[in-house]
Amino acid sequence: MAITSTKITAAVTDQLWKITSLEGAAGDEVENLFSGAGTLYSFIVDVPGSGNTIYVRMADTDSVTPGSTAPEILLPIGVQSKRTVIITGGLAFSNLSVWGTTANTEASAADPSAITLLYLVLR
Repeated sequence: MAITSTKITAAVTDQLWKITSLEGAAGDEVENLFSGAGTLYSFIVDVPGSGNTIYVRMADTDSVTPGSTAPEILLPIGVQSKRTVIITGGLAFSNLSVWGTTANTEASAADPSAITLLYLVLR
C-alpha cells in the first residue's frame, strides 16, 4: 500500500500535511515532503487500528532507504493511541523525510499493519 500525502492549507505561511498509511517498505516512505528547507513545529500521530506498535521515523534527508537510513526523530506509538508533539521554536530541516516501521531497530523496514495518520505543521 502506498502512502498518500495531502497538503492542507492552515494559514498563508504555514503548511499542514496529512499522511495516511505510513509504511516502511522501499518506495512507501515520504521523501523530501516539504520540497526543500523548512521548519517543523508540531506533529500529531494517530494509530486508530490494531496490530503492532508503530515507530514513526523522521530524517533530514531527501532520500530514505528503510532499514538503513538512521532517523533523527524516532517516536513509538502504540495501537489505538494518539500522540501530539510540539517543538518549541521549531526544528529546522533541509529536506524532511518520514516513514514508519514496526520494530525499534535501525535495520527495520517492516511495514506497520495498522492505519497511521500523521499530521505535520511546517513553515
